[in-house]
Amino acid sequence: MNAFQSLFSELPSISMEYVRTLLDQAETRNLDSTAILSAGAVAPQKLGHPHNRVSINQFLDMLHATDMASADENWALECGRALGLSEHSLVAMPLICGDDAMTLADNGLSMISLRLPLFRLKASKLDADLRVVMEPLWDHHDGMVRALDIIIGTLDRFISQLSKDYTISLGPHQARDAERLANALHQQVRCDEKELALQIHGFADGNFLPGPLRDPGNRAALSANVQHTLLLIRRYIMCDPGRACTPERVAERIGTTTRTLNRYLSSAGQSFSKLRNEVRTARGKHFLRHSSMPIIEIADRLGYSDQASFSKAFRNWTGQTPGDYRRTSRLRTPERPDSPSPTDSTPRGNAAAG
Repeated sequence: MNAFQSLFSELPSISMEYVRTLLDQAETRNLDSTAILSAGAVAPQKLGHPHNRVSINQFLDMLHATDMASADENWALECGRALGLSEHSLVAMPLICGDDAMTLADNGLSMISLRLPLFRLKASKLDADLRVVMEPLWDHHDGMVRALDIIIGTLDRFISQLSKDYTISLGPHQARDAERLANALHQQVRCDEKELALQIHGFADGNFLPGPLRDPGNRAALSANVQHTLLLIRRYIMCDPGRACTPERVAERIGTTTRTLNRYLSSAGQSFSKLRNEVRTARGKHFLRHSSMPIIEIADRLGYSDQASFSKAFRNWTGQTPGDYRRTSRLRTPERPDSPSPTDSTPRGNAAAG
């Protein structure tokens, strides 16, 4: 570590929001949060002040202490998944960057790297895919063992909202982590690479836009206000398609009335339920195809009071029951052109009955 890194590692640079998320994950596992704060030399009273920061070394010391105390190897993945748009200061990013996928990725990854400077995240386009190289900045510290999980968990949260598949690339010495991550994430994990990377497949098609805006002709016919409102509505639905996702709630969050929201949707030939079902269909397919999550849990996440209601809706969307879709989609999943070598870890898990 050079002199500049040594100096920076002691500067207060990481928001208390990340510390609170870490402690929340520790407490759900009945770990001693006071001991974790003590490992980072952080006074408990500092948690209550939003402008306080901890240094890189303090945060990594707390990660290491949590890892030593936890029997759950995937706690850091869940910690990363718990970090959303607000923690990373990304709430306004889509409006600022528009819907250009590459611009959005570059700026979003840069912001994550700045807010949580554990890895340098660099994006590059690879045909229709997006490759994100994850360059570790503090390899000398024991806390980096789980820091990678936090970054992968963070990216997994955002990618799952787009219903995309991805492949993780690890080094040849990380075979055990490759198997663990593959089982936890239900995605392909390679362990024969020289650099840490995450490749999002089919990223170029975006899936950022509501249906009416995907056709350039339709888009040109709509006013800027209508386009922006449609984007905001869909993004709020994508962030939480469950029971709280109602026209009234979304209208309140974007600062308008339900009547005005419906008027915007109607002018684009759209309805709230149609837009919400589009998101729920994509999310439901993703969960069924890439996880062993019980169907009743998927139903709950998507806002259905019981499995029967979700099954009926899913059949209307796709012509199949959730159980049939899960079985057939896994049977016909094609190998990618750069399919994993025999040493790769691939997702495993039993499909739940539908």
